[in-house]
Amino acid sequence: MMRTMNAALALSVLALLVGCGSAEVQPTKDVVGSKDEYVSTRRNQILRHMENYTQRMYEAEGDIDALANYGDRLMWAEDESVLHIGSISGEEFSSRPLKTLTHDIDGLCFAPLEDGLFEVFISDGDGHIYQYWLLEEISALSPVRTLSTNPGIERCVVDGESLVLDDPFFGQIVAARNPENDAVFKPYTDADLDARFATLREGRHPLKAPEESPSAKFSEVYASLETEPVDSEGAADAVVLAAGDGTWWIVGADKQQGLRVYDAQGKQQHFMPEGGLNNVDALPLKDAQFLLVASHRSESAIDVFVADLAANTVALKGRIGLELDDPHGLCMGRGPKEELWVFVGDSSGRVEHWQLGETYRDAEKLAAFSFDSQAGGCVYYADSQQLYVGETGRGIWRIDLESGDKTLVEDRAAGHLVAEVAGLDIYRDKDQSWLIASSQGDDSYVVYQLEPWQFVARFRIGPDYHRVIDGASATEGLAVSAAALPDYPKGVLVVQDGRNRAPEAVQNFKVVDWRKIAELLEPGDD
Repeated sequence: MMRTMNAALALSVLALLVGCGSAEVQPTKDVVGSKDEYVSTRRNQILRHMENYTQRMYEAEGDIDALANYGDRLMWAEDESVLHIGSISGEEFSSRPLKTLTHDIDGLCFAPLEDGLFEVFISDGDGHIYQYWLLEEISALSPVRTLSTNPGIERCVVDGESLVLDDPFFGQIVAARNPENDAVFKPYTDADLDARFATLREGRHPLKAPEESPSAKFSEVYASLETEPVDSEGAADAVVLAAGDGTWWIVGADKQQGLRVYDAQGKQQHFMPEGGLNNVDALPLKDAQFLLVASHRSESAIDVFVADLAANTVALKGRIGLELDDPHGLCMGRGPKEELWVFVGDSSGRVEHWQLGETYRDAEKLAAFSFDSQAGGCVYYADSQQLYVGETGRGIWRIDLESGDKTLVEDRAAGHLVAEVAGLDIYRDKDQSWLIASSQGDDSYVVYQLEPWQFVARFRIGPDYHRVIDGASATEGLAVSAAALPDYPKGVLVVQDGRNRAPEAVQNFKVVDWRKIAELLEPGDD
C-alpha cells in the first residue's frame, strides 16, 4: 500500500518544489495556495512545503496510507480504512477522524459540489471505486454508488465533470463523474493531466486549488420524495391518484412483474403480480375510486383495474386482448360523450384507439395510426380531442381524432429532445396547459405550451445532497397531477428513475413539487 496517494483535482501544471530548507528556518508568511506550496506524507506525518520552509502539520499514531487535497482541504487514510479530514488556515492545521469505512483506502480524490459539501472517490485497490457525498459540517458521509475498475488504482483526479484514474495497466482512463450517468471508463490522453499525475506519483499535492472550467448546465429541480425501490429492474411508468380528502397514491408499472402502489411517503402498499406491465394511466370514477389501465406486454393486452383509496383496495377487473406484438405506450381519457378511450402503441410504430365497454371486460377498436419507429408515451388532451404521441426516434406528434390528421409538432432536429422520446403528460393550470416530455437521451425533461405550441423550458432533476436523494435519469414514464396535495399545493411531477443512487439500488420513482417547475415556465426561445 502506498504511503502517499492521490490529490483531488490537483492544479494544472505548476513549477513545484522550489526547495526544502531545514526546520531551523523561520516560517514564512506565504498565503495558503501560493503556487509553490504543496503537502506530502512521510511515514506517519503530513508535511507542508513552502518556499524556504517545511512544516510538520500532523503526526498520526500509525502510517498514513493515502492523501488527497483540494486547496487547503485535506483528506487521508490511517490504519487502511479510517478516513480523516483536515484544513489549513494560515499556519494552523485542524483535523478530525471522519469515518471508519468497510473497505480499504488505497487512493482517493475529492472536489466541492457546493460550500461545505464534497464529492469523494475512494479506491480500495481491489478494483472498486466508492463514490460518496460528504456534508462537512456534520461529518455525514453518504454512499452514492460503486464503480468497477482494474485493481491497483492509487491515484485519481476530479477534472470538471469527469473522474480520471491513473490505471496501472492503461494509463489515464476517464468516466462521467455525475452518478446519473453510467460510468464507462475509457482511455484518455491529456498533457496537463499527465503532468498532474506525474506530480502525484512524486508524492506532491499542490495547495493551489485548480481553476474550474465553466460548463453549460441545465436548469435543475430536486425531488422532494422518492419511493422504495422496485423488486426488479422493471420500473417504467406511473400515474398519480388523488382523493378529495388529501389521500394520494403513486401507481407504478413494473414491466417485469406487475403493478405497484405507493403511498404519499413512497412506501409500497399494494402489489398486483400480473406480469410485465409497461405503461399505466387512470381516470377518476366517483368519490375516491379510479379506473386504471395498463399495457400488458406479457399477454399483449390492456389490463383494467379499479383502485379505491378510501377502501385501500386495488382489483383487476378485466383483460382485453390486443393484436399488437409488443404493447408499450398507453394513455386514456374521456371522449366528448364521456366514452372511456384507451390508446396503446407498440414497438413497430402502430397506435390503436380503443373504447372500453361498461363492464371493462370488452372493448371496441375505433382507429389505428402508424409511425416509422416505436410509439412511446402518449397523452390525450380532451379539450381539443387531440392525442399526443412520442415517436421515440423522431419527436412528438399531434393527432386530431376527428379528422385523423397527424402533425409533427416537435421534431428532434429542433434540438430540445434527445432520443429516445419517452414519457408524456399534460399539466393543466387555469387557462394554460403544458406538455412535459422525457428526453431520455440526455436525462432531461422538456416542457411545451400547448396552445399555441411552443417550447418553454428544459431541465434536469438533480440530487438533493442534504436530504441524500439522488437525481433522476434514463426516465421512461412520467406523470403529473395538478391536484392540491398535502405539502404540494400545486401538485407534483412523478418520474421513473432508471439509475437509482445514494445508495445504489434498483429503480424507483422520484416526486418533484410542481412549484419548482412552475418557476421555469416563462415561454420563450431556447
